Formats: sequence, C-alpha cells, structure tokens
Amino acid sequence: MSQSVVSFTPLAIVLTSALAVIPISLSGRNPNLREFWTFLAGFLKLMLLFSLLEPVTKGIAVQFELWQILPGVSLHFSVDAFGLLFAFVACGLWIPTSLM
Repeated sequence: MSQSVVSFTPLAIVLTSALAVIPISLSGRNPNLREFWTFLAGFLKLMLLFSLLEPVTKGIAVQFELWQILPGVSLHFSVDAFGLLFAFVACGLWIPTSLM
C-alpha cells in the first residue's frame, strides 16, 4: 500500500475487547447484564470495522503508532485489506458464539 492515514480507530478496536472485560466482570451473577456488555462490545467493534472499510478498499492503510520504543522500532497498529478481512471474520464469529 502506498498511502496511509493516521487514525485512532485501530487501537479503539483492540481496546473495545480489552475494556469490555471490566463491565462484564462487574456484572457478577447477572447473566443478562453480562451478555448485554458482550453484545455491546461486539457490535461496537463491528461498527468500528465498518468505518475502516472505505479507506482500506481504496488501498489506504489505516495506522496508529502507540509508542516508539527506539528510532525505527515502534509499537503500532496498521490495518490493510487482509487484516480487515480477518477482523471481520473474528468479530463476525464473536457475536454468534456469544449466543451459545
């Protein structure tokens, strides 16, 4: 990919799952509330993925650099077409498996 754009969205997609752990854990013995938080996180992640669809299908990589460890070495998130496809499959499976 020759073009790229900087966006917080790739990190937000990862953080959606990580932050969903908190309300799910705090829901305790209330299975309906736990399921609500699970589905909310899944659908939020799906909406964030759909927001990346347009630039990625135009050949634009969406990137976010979280931390530069050393010059030329950084922790960053980058979404290209294959990564987006994988994320859609993973998120698409997360929602129906939560029903079981």
